[in-house]
Amino acid sequence: MRFHAPRRLGIIGAGVAGELMSHAVLRSNRFVLTGLADPDPDVRNRVSAEWGCPTFTDATELVASGTVDVVYVATPTAHHLGAVSAAAAAGVHIICEKPLATTAADAREAVDCARRAGVSLLVGPTLSYDTRYRVLQQIVTARRLGDLLSVQATSFTDWHRRRTRTAHDLDAAVGNGLLLRQGAHQIDIVRLICGGDVRAVSGALHGGVGGAEQGFSAQLSFANGVQASAYYDGSGAVPEADELFATFTGGGVRVHPGGLHLHADGQLTDLPVDPATSVWDQALVEMDQTLDGRIPIHDGEWGLGTLAACLAIYEAAAAHSIVFTHQSLYQEKS
Repeated sequence: MRFHAPRRLGIIGAGVAGELMSHAVLRSNRFVLTGLADPDPDVRNRVSAEWGCPTFTDATELVASGTVDVVYVATPTAHHLGAVSAAAAAGVHIICEKPLATTAADAREAVDCARRAGVSLLVGPTLSYDTRYRVLQQIVTARRLGDLLSVQATSFTDWHRRRTRTAHDLDAAVGNGLLLRQGAHQIDIVRLICGGDVRAVSGALHGGVGGAEQGFSAQLSFANGVQASAYYDGSGAVPEADELFATFTGGGVRVHPGGLHLHADGQLTDLPVDPATSVWDQALVEMDQTLDGRIPIHDGEWGLGTLAACLAIYEAAAAHSIVFTHQSLYQEKS
């Protein structure tokens, strides 16, 4: 049984993601919010009053204060590497929003910074933290329905209609756009279920390119032979819906909003799943367990792998061809 004091967490960036993480920290009995870094003085004043924690102008000032054990990096993606590097140099553990960086090379540098400093780096949260997908992963691992053969994931959202998207919001070069900001959730889910190691990717975009795409479709081949197809549309043209089907040698699974439907031997079994907590809560749980010695799923290497897969979709779409072994970037160790 653990008796150590709650871990001190600081948030870098007080946007929507930072605020959602602050709520998760306040719900947690394993973490306490001890600092916020943001360059905007008005934001710092508001947060100081609402969150009741000290504020700092930037990541370097926060991690040098000695008030945090862990930071959550929720800055614009172009600033992720700088924040991760500063935290690692100070010996502070890191949860970094996805995507980990704007390029695979910068993501690799972030992973290596954390490794050299001996600190833990997690990337997330993404929707792969959703309890339903974790249960499906357990079904795959236990071979409850035999070997996994394929996965089909579809997602319809109104991402482009939620607010007016600026040119910056739709610029993939700075880590923005639908595929990197939203599609990364879907790719992370597919990787979790299919084993993680993507060996070949084909893909296409619709409604725009370079971050302005309305959606994408992709085919991913994994090292274990599992095949996955992913379709994402963020135009808002149809009501929001997410579906995922997994085919096994001994049956199939459909993930639905309330849980999972298992199909085997002509029988349908409903497996209700209580989501219980948000993905931000789950990210805190994973960091807590990691610091207690458990090997995490969503570590820096994992985040690099998801970014590499998303970038491969862009590359395959532009070249109208299949991109092979793109995840060699993910597998390399310096």
